[in-house]
This record gives sequence, C-alpha cells and structure tokens, in this order.
Amino acid sequence: NDEPINEPINEPIKMTDREQVVLQLIKNNAQITRKEMVETMQCSESTVKRAIDGLVSKQVIRRVGSKKNGSWEIL
Repeated sequence: NDEPINEPINEPIKMTDREQVVLQLIKNNAQITRKEMVETMQCSESTVKRAIDGLVSKQVIRRVGSKKNGSWEIL
C-alpha cells in the first residue's frame, strides 16, 4: 500500500493582536510583570489581563511560581 499517511496538522491557535504582543513580550522577558506590559503596550491593566487570560485559557502560556517572583512559561 503506497498511499501517504495523512498526519494531523496542528491548527494554528487564533490569537488577538494584543495576545500576540503579550506573547512576544513574554518571549523577550519571562519575568515581565503586568505593569511593565501595560507601560510597553500603552493600554489599561484590564486590557493586559484579558490578553493574558486569553493566552492562559488557550494553553499558550502559564504562570510558574508566585505572583510576585514567578515567571511566564510558553507551552
């Protein structure tokens, strides 16, 4: 049987523009704080929180360690 095996293709995760910016900031600095993201992105803290929550719910990132001294991990 010479038929090619169809391998499942990983669907790209749909991210908002802000989620993509947050992900890039985390790639550049895993220790970045929300406050630093707010200053870099020049938007509100709730906007950053929504982007982070979106990335966490899509299982793109997770928080490792404490809120104060922890870091972000890209999954």
